[in-house]
Amino acid sequence: MPDELDQDDVLFKVLESLVALRKLFNETINSLHQIPDINEELFIEPIRRLARIVDLHGLHKEWGDYKKYILPQDMHSLKYCEFLLSRHTEYQENIVPDEELKAILKGLNELYESVIASSLPSELKQSILTLIQDIRQAIHLYRINGAEALREALTKSMGVIIANKDSFEENKDASEVQSLMNMLVRIDKLYTFAIKMKPVLEAAANIIPALAAHIK
Repeated sequence: MPDELDQDDVLFKVLESLVALRKLFNETINSLHQIPDINEELFIEPIRRLARIVDLHGLHKEWGDYKKYILPQDMHSLKYCEFLLSRHTEYQENIVPDEELKAILKGLNELYESVIASSLPSELKQSILTLIQDIRQAIHLYRINGAEALREALTKSMGVIIANKDSFEENKDASEVQSLMNMLVRIDKLYTFAIKMKPVLEAAANIIPALAAHIK
């Protein structure tokens, strides 16, 4: 089952989540910097200090080593930042509904099992299974990292499809390949909604024939 993880997988996912959290701190700081006349001492310095808690090289350390970075007023600082950013929506993403994310995860889980039971070539099957796992992780990371997690999943997907272009073309009528392409287009539309820009996959449709048929 794809949900069963060994110790190395758990450590990897913890590190991946920490990287995403650190990235979220950095992106919040960047968004605040775009606001004219932002007071760095009031809004940015508290977040910069809290970001030090996410230490990828300090997992062996005690919590007390990091507790010193958290001050009683930090929650108020974060609330002020949230309020300020909410007043400047041009720097904010649209929020993808949880129902949509859950539906996509359900579809990916079903597709994973379908690919395992399929008669697709073994190399293509392995590529698709790995890709599904990566996309599932990106959906989970969306709650931390925002639309950037979806963009990275789409970019990686295009790379996998291009690298296996001939195999995808030869099996383009297989239901599993069709389902994967439909799923990618669905995720692309969510990304477009969140980030308010042109769909990522449209730019690649002319070089990925198996995908182009699904772009509406």
